[in-house]
Amino acid sequence: MAPRHRDPREGDPSASDSTFASDTVRPASGADRAWAGIRGAEAAESGPGATLDASVWRRWMRAQARAGWRLMQVEFRHVRFETNAAGQPRQSGFYFSAHLTNALRPLRAEVVGDLAVDWAPTGDTNRPARVARVDASRLTLKTRAGEPPFVPVLDAEIEPPERRFPIDPVLVRDLDGDGFPEIALPGVNRLYRRAGREAYVAGPLCTEEPGSLFTALIEDFTGDGAPDLLVVNAAGLLLFPGRPAVPEPAARTPPANGAGPASGGAWFVEPPTLVWTADQPLKNPMALTCGDVEGDGDLDVFFAQYRVPLLGQVLRPAYYDALDSYPAYLLLNDGAGRFHDATEAAGLAAKRARRTYSASLADLDGDGALDLLVVSDFVGAEVYRNDGRGRFTEVTEAWLGDAKGFGMAHTFADFNADGRPDFLMIGMPSPTVDRLNHLGLSRPGAAEDAAMRARMACGNRLFLARPEGGFARVADRDAITRSGWSWGAAAADFDCDSWPDVYIANGHQSTRSVREYEPEFWLHDLYVDETVEDTVAGAYLFRKFDRTRGQGWSYGGYEKNRLYLNRGGAGFAEVAHLFGVALEADSRNVVAEDLDGDGAPDLLVTTFELWPRERQTLKIYRNGLAARGHWIGFSSAGPGGGDLPVGTRVEVRAGGRVWTQAVVNGDSHRCQHSGRLHFGLGEAAAVEEVAVRWPDGRETFMRGPAVDRYHALRRP
Repeated sequence: MAPRHRDPREGDPSASDSTFASDTVRPASGADRAWAGIRGAEAAESGPGATLDASVWRRWMRAQARAGWRLMQVEFRHVRFETNAAGQPRQSGFYFSAHLTNALRPLRAEVVGDLAVDWAPTGDTNRPARVARVDASRLTLKTRAGEPPFVPVLDAEIEPPERRFPIDPVLVRDLDGDGFPEIALPGVNRLYRRAGREAYVAGPLCTEEPGSLFTALIEDFTGDGAPDLLVVNAAGLLLFPGRPAVPEPAARTPPANGAGPASGGAWFVEPPTLVWTADQPLKNPMALTCGDVEGDGDLDVFFAQYRVPLLGQVLRPAYYDALDSYPAYLLLNDGAGRFHDATEAAGLAAKRARRTYSASLADLDGDGALDLLVVSDFVGAEVYRNDGRGRFTEVTEAWLGDAKGFGMAHTFADFNADGRPDFLMIGMPSPTVDRLNHLGLSRPGAAEDAAMRARMACGNRLFLARPEGGFARVADRDAITRSGWSWGAAAADFDCDSWPDVYIANGHQSTRSVREYEPEFWLHDLYVDETVEDTVAGAYLFRKFDRTRGQGWSYGGYEKNRLYLNRGGAGFAEVAHLFGVALEADSRNVVAEDLDGDGAPDLLVTTFELWPRERQTLKIYRNGLAARGHWIGFSSAGPGGGDLPVGTRVEVRAGGRVWTQAVVNGDSHRCQHSGRLHFGLGEAAAVEEVAVRWPDGRETFMRGPAVDRYHALRRP
């Protein structure tokens, strides 16, 4: 069926006022600039379409090739399967995506949507069914002319200290206060500094090697105004004391020529100190966040660990409430950068054994106290309310409702622009679960709760803050829900149209074959029951992994990274290929940050690749979108670098709207954004007022600050 072009301003009839619409191609507020040159086309909604036989199809394809079109990436995910009355194959439904470029002119296209395949049974159970008909009437076409707006400026292959050991965490901080954030990789003791508009130089991060570590943060833990490096290793917390930044510059607006600091020696030159000793060796700390949970003026720390599951532990029907990991800890700061364990006293001991991937201390109810959001695999999202004195009460059901999922990460933003911070929980969907649920199949006699499959494998969950408190979950049918086997995620207003967008890193293990292990889990391995000893079940799993990997099977493989443009609160549209950032390489960490100070957030991504050879890379993409809206940004004034302190909340009022952001950490996957805040303003050319609430509760105000520049805020 041939696609028809439609006016991008047409509404989506499937959208409701209470949810984000599905993957639309309409621009926010009718602004063509916000759509960044993308044209949309959909299949005809009624009436018969063109039917092509095989010979006509081949001629049409050759004509497209002569016109310059080249297929760059293609993806099939089998999400629906139906049989006839005799139990023979009748029809399959696939998620389908094709990325194309034109060799004759700068033009890109994406064809995406539901592809239906009708099967013709052969009558022989030993022979597969034949394809009888392919229905492409539900595909959507998006095109964009011109070069991709995201330009690669760094592609550094980095050797980890140990084989198969990740190069993360990735910490982005403006250490010297010059307006250009540095990129720190503590795991490999490396610091990247900007050396021109599209150049970076690498040097040592610390004079003394941090050694083997799990995760890290850069914040002022000692209260002397200088950012410190806090490392979590097997022994506990290791603190590298910071040094004051260069004297405060006369103006914090980055120089127009983009000149950055020259590469020098190590930033952290003092020897480290063990500031907290674990009561037992730490196994795999994954999530790390900090903030003042007691209101005493210093930064406390929460970290949680991840335990790789074995079949005899969690891969059983209770896969949705795993509580068998290594313990999490809340550590209170004595004000001088030394810590003591307060997990039990704070009320966080009951569920400290989650398999946690990310966590943030953030004010989720606007009362000034930092609450705790924890995102865990085999569980989902959980929320704990802080009473302001460092005592926490779980409020997950009251604040979130159903928050189950294979939690991988999260990111904060005011996605619907109502002045209240929302969050997106990253989780994995499953095509196998889609097929099983469509057929209504479950294994007879198993203790599995089949209803939990759909809840756990729904993918990402978007939670919008409610005026009365808590969060409302957006319907799962939005485009951003099913991004793939996802890891890191970062929200930023890439086109400055005043609506936050999202970039998500995808892919687990892509090897030489697209054949997947994932169905084996849901069809067979989930049902290893309690009668099988852990050691036996684990041995079975590893032998199976060795066998399938030896045959080149992937596991969550060949996923593309996704860039979702926020369509003015009416849903998201995926445009990564059109914008040049649809990496097919297995990716992990994501940071969205204005690295060159031009007001357009750039992208930093890492990869963890197994095939065709093992390698890890750090990639930077400069945001070169020419058509974008106004913006305003805020950094810190003072000798301690250009980052606002964690817990700072900034509210911007312009054009009858309110934007709110806060400085948090622990979001994305093993990453840290800088403490600079960036707001896209769209068509608003003037800001009436900026209100700043500092971590200690004091407030400062700015009247009529200039737009399209950064402003340095001085803490009272």
